[in-house]
Amino acid sequence: MFDSYILSIFKQLFTPCISAILLNNAAHPLLILKNKILSDLPSILKIVKLSTLLRLSTLVELTVCDNPSNVNRFTLNLFLLSIEYNFRLAINCMFSLTQFIPTLSSVYLNSNWSEREIRDMFGVYFTNNIDLRRLLTDYGFEGFPLRKDFPLTGYFEVRYDDERQQILYEPVQLTQEFRIFALSSPWEKK
Repeated sequence: MFDSYILSIFKQLFTPCISAILLNNAAHPLLILKNKILSDLPSILKIVKLSTLLRLSTLVELTVCDNPSNVNRFTLNLFLLSIEYNFRLAINCMFSLTQFIPTLSSVYLNSNWSEREIRDMFGVYFTNNIDLRRLLTDYGFEGFPLRKDFPLTGYFEVRYDDERQQILYEPVQLTQEFRIFALSSPWEKK
């Protein structure tokens, strides 16, 4: 009952912006936005937040998923909560690496931390964000660790040298013994 009510609201408000709406009784509704409206995302979220019909006033999570096989490589995922109506909404929008996402901190203040994390881990840039400092990696770190094309071992290893009493950054060197895998299991009968 409530899902059909929300579906009618979204069709009235956002028909040109919506690519699909998925309703699932087990989870919250999923709103998939078109790629073209990424620059209008803050204004759409402001409507959703301030609308008396929805009151999605809390940004629970803001994250990105990486799928390098797609032309639009990244998917922006937002999870919103209406405390007043006890209702959750998921919003997805796919975009490429060349696209910039406008900051959502003008609508949801807590998005600033997530935007810094996304910038640090995926290399996705948010325009008009005043604080995109590194959050989880150090300033000398190269690459973006949560991208699927990032090597599992990284590019550099960090260690502390007792003799020099300093932190050293050295290129990763794998010996041959780490590259050979024994695929037989000791629990299987031969």
